Amino acid sequence: MKISDLTDLEQNKISNYTKKHIRKYFKGLKNGSLKYDSFINTLFSCEEWQSYGKLIFQDVEFKQSIYSFIENTMDIYDYTKENYFYNSISNTHILSSNSKKIMSLKEKKIFMKMLKENGYTLIIPIRFLTERECEFLEGYILNNCPIPLGWQRVLNYIKKST
Repeated sequence: MKISDLTDLEQNKISNYTKKHIRKYFKGLKNGSLKYDSFINTLFSCEEWQSYGKLIFQDVEFKQSIYSFIENTMDIYDYTKENYFYNSISNTHILSSNSKKIMSLKEKKIFMKMLKENGYTLIIPIRFLTERECEFLEGYILNNCPIPLGWQRVLNYIKKST
């Protein structure tokens, strides 16, 4: 079993919990004083995560997917830190190098109509959504496609209408 085999809500829960602790122990993980094995074991040792702890100790594939997720997250933090340092020296905004495609008014209306037709409402204002986030949500709602790892936060942007 891999992380991607879990439900979207479980993936989101694990992702948020892991990222929170990676931020806390980033320096130790990066310089090697804190080993991934001990980090993962302590991460999933609390009572709330006992079911995943058993998976980690028994299922090698699940443990490998946790390792790769942590390494990927560490790489993202390194990249962001380097960009922030570079951009702060050159007095440019950190997001200036990232190309966020802004949706047109027509695309926004189509997206909102699709949400309404499928019984969902948007919790945040649509102006804060990028085109990529909308694509993930659209695929999730219409085709039941899984949200990629690291992007599960977009599930917090919608709720089921009653």
